[in-house]
Amino acid sequence: MRTAAVILVAATALVAAGCGGGGKKAATPLELVSQAVSKTTTGNSAKFHMDITEKANGIGPFTFTADGVSDASNRSARMSLDMSSIAQILSGGKKANGNDWKADVILDGTDAKNIVEYLRLPVLTKQLPSGKSWVKIELNKLDQLNNVNLTTLLQAAGQQDPTQALQLLQSVGDVKAVGSEQVGGVDTTHYTGTIDPKTVADKYGLTGLAPVLAASGAQSMPIDVWIDGDGYVRKFQESVKGTNATLDIATTLSDFGATVDLTPPPAGDTTDLSAALKK
Repeated sequence: MRTAAVILVAATALVAAGCGGGGKKAATPLELVSQAVSKTTTGNSAKFHMDITEKANGIGPFTFTADGVSDASNRSARMSLDMSSIAQILSGGKKANGNDWKADVILDGTDAKNIVEYLRLPVLTKQLPSGKSWVKIELNKLDQLNNVNLTTLLQAAGQQDPTQALQLLQSVGDVKAVGSEQVGGVDTTHYTGTIDPKTVADKYGLTGLAPVLAASGAQSMPIDVWIDGDGYVRKFQESVKGTNATLDIATTLSDFGATVDLTPPPAGDTTDLSAALKK
């Protein structure tokens, strides 16, 4: 999980500065969006809700939701992730236990060299030693592990953090303001733009998103951003539609400055997955 942002500081103030005698130009929509992303992802925490819909190679659509709080200053987050649509699709339309695919995730990125994820996912817990319900994995060591399917699942869970997704907005091409709207009772300015998926995949190490972007065959990626008067991103939507895959992400942000509880689960309830997979 990773958060969102803006640097409007006050649209009226910026416009006034651009019209004043100081000779400063008013910030363009592209500059406002880029500055906003930098502001929110460089030291702010926020609560978030995400709706993610993905379809790839004719499988899906999978619909995920995530609720939690993310701290962009240290790439950390805590959230609940509902992936129960996977159970329905795997069952071939038969009745399935969606609760097996509802996860709790703690992502501790306070040490950039050793980012640690704790994941509690019932479908995975059934494979753990008796009495264990959480797995611990050091994400920096994912490449060293030998179970591709499992590590992909863990990695995908860890990437559903808005800070990661917001980084995509810094690669926006053309941007324009399309009107004023309220998001969660807050007045915002709505901006739209487009992104080149290949540019994003090349520029960022977004391991959860880059493969979808690169493999989708999409030529452009529509982006919508809602920025409030204090210069924070309150909502953003991204959409990739290609020949092989589609990905839609909608995220709302609130309660900036919220505390992220990174207290890990008790050691006695945790299995170190990176160590187990090396055996």
